[in-house]
Amino acid sequence: MLGHRKTGGQWLTYGGTPGFFVKREFSVYSFDVYDTCWVRTVARPTDLFLQLAQATLSSQQRPVSPEASFDLYHCRIQAEQQARAMAPEREDITLEAIYQALAPLTADGLDLSLMRSLELQLEAAAIRPITRIKAWIQQLRSQQAQIIFISDMYLPTAFIQQNLVRHGLAAPTDPVYVSGILG
Repeated sequence: MLGHRKTGGQWLTYGGTPGFFVKREFSVYSFDVYDTCWVRTVARPTDLFLQLAQATLSSQQRPVSPEASFDLYHCRIQAEQQARAMAPEREDITLEAIYQALAPLTADGLDLSLMRSLELQLEAAAIRPITRIKAWIQQLRSQQAQIIFISDMYLPTAFIQQNLVRHGLAAPTDPVYVSGILG
């Protein structure tokens, strides 16, 4: 996060590091969610999709072979790419748009609503808050600063808000803006 302050007719910009802020400089602070407030326990976001494929196949009594898992994994990646290609004017897409694009790519009878639910469960389980940012947010909140969260993500706003609150990063009333929803 960067801070901006007007001093003596000039705007000063400096990097925001939690240990450097001893007093509140601004009335509103915004934090990006992914890779700022929290990280995932996987190296790449798409790594969750292999876990998702295996969990989906297993929960629907289908063979969980490497071939079937990788096929569904690749279908999930392809569906996201197709959803983005179908909405080039949007900054981001929604999870719903991804699953609409996924339907024609998957085997008949695959319960995509269950798969979508499993994706949210796996995503929630993979989230780990960044301790220094959490402490900084708590410090700012104790100084009556307004905190805003932003994310360039396709996941639902309610999901992101719920997990920010669950990990002690956000208050239930903090604004959360998600590009997939806002477009």
